[in-house]
Amino acid sequence: MTKPYDPALAFRRQILVSGLFKYASQALELEDGYAFKFRRSAFLARRMADYLLFEARHSPRLTFEIDVEPDGVAAWLQVRGPGNAKDQIRVLYLQHQSLLLQRINDQ
Repeated sequence: MTKPYDPALAFRRQILVSGLFKYASQALELEDGYAFKFRRSAFLARRMADYLLFEARHSPRLTFEIDVEPDGVAAWLQVRGPGNAKDQIRVLYLQHQSLLLQRINDQ
């Protein structure tokens, strides 16, 4: 059963997504989603945590993984999902990053 559209929920998601993904320095297309590279910092760790807590509650079909590069300078956030989730991820997360979208399309 599809949940009814909730404008407050959509607005909160937009705030969280734009507040985090504007700091992504790179995006890679995965088979079932995308991986986003961020500089490692306490500030961005808090933003990632807020985002992950929200999405875990409201988008249970998505899965997330955070990988920290061996040098500890950067972290990758993978956002994945089944079926058409990849298209939804692309629209929702990359609409805030036209530069990242261009990089993905150029690959």
